[in-house]
Amino acid sequence: DRPSPTLGQIADEWLESLSSGVKFSTLSAYSAIAAKYIPEELRSKPVSRVTASDIRQLLRAAEHPPGRAELSLSRMHSISTVICSILDYARGNGLSAVVYRQERGRSGAARHEIDPLTLSEQERLEKWLLANMDESTLRVLICLYTGLCLGEICAMKWGDVSFADSALRVRRTVQRVSIPGGGGGEGRTRLMFDTPKGRSANRFVPLPAFLLDVMRPFRGDDAAFILTGSAERCIEPRTYQNRFHSMLRAAGLRQVNFHTLRHTFATSCISLGCNTKTLSEILGHADVGVTLNIYVHPSVPAKRELVERLSGRSGHATPDCGA
Repeated sequence: DRPSPTLGQIADEWLESLSSGVKFSTLSAYSAIAAKYIPEELRSKPVSRVTASDIRQLLRAAEHPPGRAELSLSRMHSISTVICSILDYARGNGLSAVVYRQERGRSGAARHEIDPLTLSEQERLEKWLLANMDESTLRVLICLYTGLCLGEICAMKWGDVSFADSALRVRRTVQRVSIPGGGGGEGRTRLMFDTPKGRSANRFVPLPAFLLDVMRPFRGDDAAFILTGSAERCIEPRTYQNRFHSMLRAAGLRQVNFHTLRHTFATSCISLGCNTKTLSEILGHADVGVTLNIYVHPSVPAKRELVERLSGRSGHATPDCGA
């Protein structure tokens, strides 16, 4: 019989209820979404009076921030998930709250396509890395042949690499996260180590023989981070991202995000005939659909080759389209 609390109060209660059941980085991300995308006038509105129209307006405003590019499909999905979870929490506690469900992509948010490196760009980058080999360039080469995420390579230690098994173990990741309630501008942040998302992300990844040979001279103590050679100091992802951009400039290549290496690895594996289940396990995806829909980018030459192979299987010659 209590008076209907505001949406902001319910959001705070929901976040508090998650504090002991989710990773700190997840709680930080949810808190940041609630703080950034729920406008103050909606936070102060009783949750029982929040309408589906209010939620649609919130999502439209989030999708098209003033003076900036529209948010990606995955970001919009995260925002929608947080809002719907807050409303679900209200109903689960006996409060009257609107039922709102948004299908993924319904708002029209665009997926930010990542253009993988072409084969010639890969060869050029690899040639430059091998000619300028040090601890930093070695890690880029490792990611080019393993598809590791930026946070995974920054958190990796030499003890995670098995030269005997020609593989490495992905055990942890690192990222800088905001501390909920930290206050002050963008809020205080902390560099935090965590386990990879989901059991599938904690995985063994095979290493090619040539890469093991390149890695051996740099091998350090098991407790040392492979990016620094120190057990006490790691390089945070943003810093290494900047180093990667410097490498691209030095190699005369276009500027791309570090995550492009992961997309490039996945696309290359598929072009070589790798089945999606195997690739999905290497990348640490629990769902092969994620691998296919997000990380595989068939090139125009690959599509053309597929069509030609299909016609060749039936014994059809390529038609002469000339005069």
